[in-house]
Amino acid sequence: MSGDDEALDRRAAKLSALLRATDAPVPPIAFPAGRIAAARQRRTVQRWRMAAAIAVLLTGAALVRPVRAWIVEAARTLFAGPAAAPAAAPTAEIAAEPAEVVPTNVVTFEPGAGVFVLEVATRQATGTLRVVRAEGPNASAAIIGDPADAELFVRHDGLRIDNRRLARADYVVRLPASVRRLVVRIADEPARGLSPGAELPLATLGEPLE
Repeated sequence: MSGDDEALDRRAAKLSALLRATDAPVPPIAFPAGRIAAARQRRTVQRWRMAAAIAVLLTGAALVRPVRAWIVEAARTLFAGPAAAPAAAPTAEIAAEPAEVVPTNVVTFEPGAGVFVLEVATRQATGTLRVVRAEGPNASAAIIGDPADAELFVRHDGLRIDNRRLARADYVVRLPASVRRLVVRIADEPARGLSPGAELPLATLGEPLE
């Protein structure tokens, strides 16, 4: 071995000794198997406690009739699958209310004192004459139907209904309490008395309908 080789070996030996002296030993780390097992056991116990609490709640709720019915219905829905949409309930036909009768021609006036004479020109195809009590001091008359069936004329002693023989209208006359007596004349027929609230047919001869 030459002198150079010996020098190189000595340097390598010194370097190895120096490295061993500077290396710090790594302390061993213990594996915490006990802690991990204890934590796992605690989680298992917590899960069982939660499951037991839920079971107790469900058992107590099942004793209440509405809740029990809800649980049963929910179970049926879960196992039966999606339910079909309920059939629409049949709607009952609602009969339309009759339309309010609107007069086509109205006159309002203040009647004179004494006897009120209500004159009708002629009998007609159909229709009625009705007399009712008015509120207030004024009298009024109205045509219910075709306004061309008749005309209304206020007179000093009452009212004239100038109707046609083919007319089909109805007539409503309202008289205040100041009118003590009412006399009705239809064409050439004898005059007759009529009380408020009475209805007289104009199509045929006959007595007033009280």
